[in-house]
Amino acid sequence: MQKLFNNILVPLCVNGRSNGAIEKAIQFANQLQCNLHLIGISAGSSFVHGNDRIILNRNGYQGLAEKKFKLAELQTKYCQLLDKGLMLSIYFGKGEPEETISTYAALHHVDLVLMVNDQRRFSFLPPVINANRLAGKTNCPVLTLKSDPILSGLKIIVMPVGKSLPINKIRVAAYLAKHYDASIHLITREKNALMYEELAYMQKALQVLKDNTDLPVKCKTLSGESIGNIALQYAQEVKAGLILVNPGSESSLPGLLNRLFSRFVFNESKIPVMTVA
Repeated sequence: MQKLFNNILVPLCVNGRSNGAIEKAIQFANQLQCNLHLIGISAGSSFVHGNDRIILNRNGYQGLAEKKFKLAELQTKYCQLLDKGLMLSIYFGKGEPEETISTYAALHHVDLVLMVNDQRRFSFLPPVINANRLAGKTNCPVLTLKSDPILSGLKIIVMPVGKSLPINKIRVAAYLAKHYDASIHLITREKNALMYEELAYMQKALQVLKDNTDLPVKCKTLSGESIGNIALQYAQEVKAGLILVNPGSESSLPGLLNRLFSRFVFNESKIPVMTVA
């Protein structure tokens, strides 16, 4: 199977902190044998990265010599942790995070964005970066990790199927399942015990996987308020290691409060969630 991921981008501005994110990202890059791009973005007067603090002046600029020294220091500190042959790039920008990330991703052929979210005291606050929007802007999968980001124990991938054939999700699911020796669980929503086009598309997805891979695949129809909520509950029941969703309804959780406070599957799930546009 052709190598799907070659360049991983890790924003260091998620939730305003990046403690431990770099070490975890390096372990993940080594697993997939990818180059790693670390991006620190400052929209204010300072940016905190791990135990290092980069202080900006009133205009948001830093002395060129100091900036070069800091970049060299970070590269020296972390590049030795990457496997031989893999590259580590570090970039610091100032501006709107999602726009900065998408511009950098396009210029450097990034094919996976990894967001390591810290547990926050006030979990109802919206995240700085929205995986729904970012997946669309970068046109590459966005993997959101809240707990252990190392997918070495991945055995089950849960993939909801809606009213279209999710070719991009199938491609990503097959690649990761092959890499980690995992099974794929296709699920769709049952409405009042009646099945609509979702079932047909789930059967088509199953056929695509069977025609092109020898991976173990399981199909399941479930009832519930939303396909995003169903995917999250099912993944918890089967102890899945990853949930693959499309932006939009598959990422959304039902209820007014969830909409008001921007609660999505990817920022409420302890299970890693990958958003694939």
